[in-house]
Amino acid sequence: MEPVITLHPRSPLVLDTHELSRRPGSMRTVSRTVQAPSDLGTVVIGIPEGTEIALDLRMEAVMEGVLVSGTVSGVAVGECVRCLDTITEPVTVDLTELFAYPERARASEAAGDEEAEDEESLLEDDLADLEPPLRDSVVTALPFQPLCSPDCPGLCSECGARLADDPGHHHDVVDPRWSALQSMLGSTSVSDETKES
Repeated sequence: MEPVITLHPRSPLVLDTHELSRRPGSMRTVSRTVQAPSDLGTVVIGIPEGTEIALDLRMEAVMEGVLVSGTVSGVAVGECVRCLDTITEPVTVDLTELFAYPERARASEAAGDEEAEDEESLLEDDLADLEPPLRDSVVTALPFQPLCSPDCPGLCSECGARLADDPGHHHDVVDPRWSALQSMLGSTSVSDETKES
């Protein structure tokens, strides 16, 4: 049996929808700055835990539940996938999530609409947990391969030098099939008699 997780009404990522009184058409706006939760990103880029994110949201009561929509803004920090330099990138994403009334979800389940039940978030004692939809919106909006600049040349595959710092950087690569010939031509062991003939 899974443990029951209850939402805390004072948590910054929990919205209290009680004031809407379940009257379709009633609306309330919420603007607040909160600390980012953990794992708000991917391996290469994300909004660091504890940094500020701004929520500018609207809660609107509808027949099925409470529709939460608006924007989330923060600053993502990561590494350029080519040169591994640290990059920071402002992130603003749209968030739209319907939090269904539990009795509506039970009615859908009784009617055999399992697909709808899997896709929607539920209100718990008139509280809406923003963390899962926030994570879904932010993570999918982050770049899959972040770059410090679109034309970043990256690192040298031979020595790891940063190519943006030295545009003329190169290595003389000798085809291994010719290495024996090169060692013969560069050898100083050839006698003077051989040179004369």
